[in-house]
Amino acid sequence: MASVTCGVSGADVTPRRAEDQLSGFDPPTFSWIDEGGDVIGAPTFSLSGSEVEMLHIWAYVEDEWVEWTAELLVLVDGHRQVIEISEGGQPFATSGSAGAASQHRWISGGDHWDPSLPL
Repeated sequence: MASVTCGVSGADVTPRRAEDQLSGFDPPTFSWIDEGGDVIGAPTFSLSGSEVEMLHIWAYVEDEWVEWTAELLVLVDGHRQVIEISEGGQPFATSGSAGAASQHRWISGGDHWDPSLPL
């Protein structure tokens, strides 16, 4: 997947990507992804007052509706803080249907698509 570069206050910022698997895990699994698509360890970085950091969080679910928020742990002037990532104070909503995608096969000489045959 290609990296996205966005202009912010005259500077280019490449977002750090994180993926959250919300289905089937308690707590959900959370992974940081590098520009090549590989899972990496959680990043640490320092910012001055004029610098920015952009996070791109991908949330995945299977056959359910999930409302969620995230917490970003930060250290500001030696003090730990928790910043909630939400939709204006409300949880994000992510839904999915693992059965929504299907694969069908046309058999040579047949007269229809057959969803029961593996590819």
